[in-house]
Amino acid sequence: MTLEVLINRILKYKESKPSNSAKSLGMFFRTSEKQYFFDTGTGKIFLIDANMMKFLQALIEKTDVKIIKDIVAQGDLKLEDILECIEKEDLLKGISGDNLYSNDYLENVKKKICTECSQIILELTGACNLRCTYCIYGSTKIGFREFNGRSMSKEIIEKSVQYLSERGKQDVYISFYGGEPLLRFDLMKYAIEYARKHITNKNLHFGFTTNLTLMTEEIASYLVRVPNLSLVFSIDGPEAIHNASRVDADGKGSFEKAMKGYEIFKKSLHETKNHSVSVNFNAVFMVPYDIDKLHKINGFLNSLCEITPQSQYTMSYPTTGSIPEELKQYAVTNHSMWENMVDTALQSENLLDIKNKGIVDSLMTIHQRPLTEMAAPAIPMNGCCIPGTKRLYIDTQGDMYACERINKSPKLGNILKGIDLELVLEKYYYEYSAKSIKYCCDCWAAKMCPVCYANRMDEDGILEDAHIYCEEMKEFLAKQFSLYHEILEKTPEKLAVLKDVVIT
Repeated sequence: MTLEVLINRILKYKESKPSNSAKSLGMFFRTSEKQYFFDTGTGKIFLIDANMMKFLQALIEKTDVKIIKDIVAQGDLKLEDILECIEKEDLLKGISGDNLYSNDYLENVKKKICTECSQIILELTGACNLRCTYCIYGSTKIGFREFNGRSMSKEIIEKSVQYLSERGKQDVYISFYGGEPLLRFDLMKYAIEYARKHITNKNLHFGFTTNLTLMTEEIASYLVRVPNLSLVFSIDGPEAIHNASRVDADGKGSFEKAMKGYEIFKKSLHETKNHSVSVNFNAVFMVPYDIDKLHKINGFLNSLCEITPQSQYTMSYPTTGSIPEELKQYAVTNHSMWENMVDTALQSENLLDIKNKGIVDSLMTIHQRPLTEMAAPAIPMNGCCIPGTKRLYIDTQGDMYACERINKSPKLGNILKGIDLELVLEKYYYEYSAKSIKYCCDCWAAKMCPVCYANRMDEDGILEDAHIYCEEMKEFLAKQFSLYHEILEKTPEKLAVLKDVVIT
């Protein structure tokens, strides 16, 4: 391959893109000491020096033979070796396609939607005993439902369990949702007992998230005896921080009640010694943002994680649009949470000792990226699952959605009537792909995009502004690349916990 042939190929690639740009061919990133190039088509990563970076940038941005040859001469680069490497490694071919799916993929989707389901999420109640200031519910501003007093009927519970029993594989999951699911502990208990009675030939798992304020000795004593139960406790940090946002309808903080519930459950769990019960924590890092506040939250959650050896926690910023009007002045761009995660990852001797689950998750994103010997140009459906298979959210009325995070999206159907396959294909595939492809085909991160249907849909389908946060996502993904390789350079043995890491 000659330089002229390569440049001509890149020029044609540019012409095929909506932006008339070759920026989707790859991405440059750096650590504190080195710089790298990520090739979109293969997922391969190459260590490069400053001269090689200038060469690749000129190829992608300038595509001018004279300019590139001048860079080669000035940088004392061996053009023949570079071209041979590009050809051998099948680099700089990027991504292409008119849809986010192939015909074969769509046929597989049609089959799985109707025959497979790994997890059902039952909205036991639309009510909650708290009114957290950042809660996505009870707000007409960001397209989620209001709180309501409806509860799920036993008929819908039974139909949902039967649905999972008929379609689930060896491991199946039933999660409970609200509102606050413990408001209807009676229905939760009914669902657990019904499922254990009717799903006997599979590995059955249960789980839910709770604010802990309704935990009693009776409830705890029952829950700690449920096999394969996974719990997430929502606690935002020590008392002052927690009570600033997690309040009841009268504005009173819930910390005291939450911690009482925590201690009740902890006592029951330690007495029962049911090791199949897992406990994790979730916190929202609410405005105003402050690094000292963040350290306090981390320290407090680390202490709570002592409840089991495997306990971890996650932390997130408030959902876009959920910050109260009077606090929006504080909602400026903030990177302290990521910077804290980086410091923790670099300073820790063993990643397995880190209780902040987000750190290892960020490293796994890079470790498990699509990686092929030859360029694979197909663009996938972002981070979207096949609706109704990995997760199926069923609300109090039996209406089905892709998951609990995208309530107020096109319904998949109703548990009493079944899935509307044609509607699912139209809204979640044909329309989603048609409105996304012009963005995705121009994106270096398209093959490892974590963004799914959540926050991109309403009742009518994909939103017109569904891709307004793509640049933020790519910026964060680039940071994950940098962190991974910072560790790989300095303490590569840490990454062994990610399994099968290649250390060179």
